[in-house]
Amino acid sequence: MGNSPTAGSNIGMSDRMRIKQLNPELEGGTSEIYTVLVNPTSYGVTHEACYDKSQDIKGTGTTYSFNKIKPQGMKIDLLFDSTGSLGAIPFLENESVLSQINRFLSIAFISYEKDTKPKHLQLIWGEMEFKGVLQSIDITYSHFDATGAPIRAKADCKFTGGSLKFNTKDKEKTAEKAILIAAVVNFSTVKHPINAVQKQGSYIEIISQQAKPSLPKSLRKAKEVAKMIIK
Repeated sequence: MGNSPTAGSNIGMSDRMRIKQLNPELEGGTSEIYTVLVNPTSYGVTHEACYDKSQDIKGTGTTYSFNKIKPQGMKIDLLFDSTGSLGAIPFLENESVLSQINRFLSIAFISYEKDTKPKHLQLIWGEMEFKGVLQSIDITYSHFDATGAPIRAKADCKFTGGSLKFNTKDKEKTAEKAILIAAVVNFSTVKHPINAVQKQGSYIEIISQQAKPSLPKSLRKAKEVAKMIIK
């Protein structure tokens, strides 16, 4: 977790990390969501393979044979704060640090008093998506008010039993689409202008991107219509 200046700069980010509690019995699969106060400055991912080791009698070398791959793990720090130094946080509504922590634990950590079913979670931030369970949380209280109540805490969280992936396909499709739309059609090289547009992709999108002087008269009116449609 970063220091206060870093936290202050991240607090204005609209896309904060979200920790969702997955419940397959509910429609949509998600029951509760915790939105982090400040986006992390880093997170660690663990990949671990298990091997069986053996050594021949009177041998000096060790032979490794693959056994299994353990589920991926993730380590991440979360900040809980009510000092006011981060500015107004609309979704907190002056919630105390202890209340913030209890709300996070109710969503992410196994219950002490009720059933002992693991809470399956989904961490989402940007293109990163991790699914697993919260194995441990180590909370350090660092700031207190005059009554001794904590007003800032950091939690070292360790998630396990999961899988990590980065959703880059949508981003790649957007980039490909942007290149396609930006293509300039040379209408002088084709007999029928409409064929040139169809070869490039979407009629409306391509027409709207062309410079009007470069368009044949038959398509100049279409350019104005296209702009009105996709405005």
